[in-house]
Amino acid sequence: MPTFSFGLWHFVSAPFFFVRIKIYRVETKIWRGDTRYQAGKAQLAAYLKLENVQEGYYVVFDHRKEPEPRVETDHFDSLTIRSYVIPVIQEAPLHTPI
Repeated sequence: MPTFSFGLWHFVSAPFFFVRIKIYRVETKIWRGDTRYQAGKAQLAAYLKLENVQEGYYVVFDHRKEPEPRVETDHFDSLTIRSYVIPVIQEAPLHTPI
């Protein structure tokens, strides 16, 4: 099927109709400190610029003993990045000898 794009929207044409598909750009990481957290935002901004997309999502999973949830919206030039740090509370695995 032929397809074409208009900004963030992608269209698929069939014999008698068009289907509109929205593509979301999402970058996921594991928490490795604030410096890497900020570097991940810059990395996503570079990807968005390359793809000529205005908005992206940055999801970071925080496995620390006392995780800190965050929800942020940042603007880089004409780009919008919505960031979410998600606490992951998980028991340490049991050590089982092999």
